[in-house]
Amino acid sequence: MQKCNLDIYMNELDEWEFDEGVQIVDGYDTCIIGKDYKDGKAVYSIERMIELMMTRDGLTMEQSIEYFDHNIGTAYIGEMTPIYIWQGENYNDNIYKLEKVQES
Repeated sequence: MQKCNLDIYMNELDEWEFDEGVQIVDGYDTCIIGKDYKDGKAVYSIERMIELMMTRDGLTMEQSIEYFDHNIGTAYIGEMTPIYIWQGENYNDNIYKLEKVQES
């Protein structure tokens, strides 16, 4: 299986200067793409989370999406629950390419 280079993404939580009480998803620090302006919540890329599950955990795209849907995206953990966003079509193309590599 081809490994993607997640090292290019920011992975230091300290660089975001999150306030105390902000909820962080364990194991997905490299998937943080920002900080909510109004409330200071952590903002995650869904595509990066799916890509990480595919490369790190060996899940298929379908399994990764299902895991995200049932265990992360719908979880409410208080007022500082993270925000999850889709980055768009260009990023989705990378995930589909990764899935094709997994299938071969």
